[in-house]
Amino acid sequence: MEPLGIYLPIYPVKGYSMTFPILNGNQVPKYPGIDEDHLVSYARYGNRLRITSVAEFAGDDESLVSGRLKVITDFAHWMCGDALDYANVEQWAGLRPATPATSPYIGRVAAVSNLWINAGHGQLGWSMSAGSGRLLADAMSGESLELTGVSSKANWLIPL
Repeated sequence: MEPLGIYLPIYPVKGYSMTFPILNGNQVPKYPGIDEDHLVSYARYGNRLRITSVAEFAGDDESLVSGRLKVITDFAHWMCGDALDYANVEQWAGLRPATPATSPYIGRVAAVSNLWINAGHGQLGWSMSAGSGRLLADAMSGESLELTGVSSKANWLIPL
């Protein structure tokens, strides 16, 4: 967008993730979920349980902060007890592209008739991007939209 003179206010939001090997599958949730009281989400991937948490503005810093990881480990102990292998956990931090309004930019770029955008989904990128892509494909092909009003607004954008 920069060569077109369009500034996209999309910022990195840092999130932490830990993937635990499962020792006892009967004590671990079978289905993904979000625990809003503890501000974590979790999903089972075969014999592993992934737990994610924390959203912080840290620029491009992907370093791990032990206090942030402790939030996830404490939740894992609370939810699963000794059903997880805490000694062989994978841990990382990743950056999620987010807009200031938290909703993504979805629509046609006003100045360029054949340029469309679907970006800035933030922490819900994996769950929202496919549906947003479907809406965008429908808009591009002239189909009626099942949803509207899902895009952030910008003066350079004709939002869905």
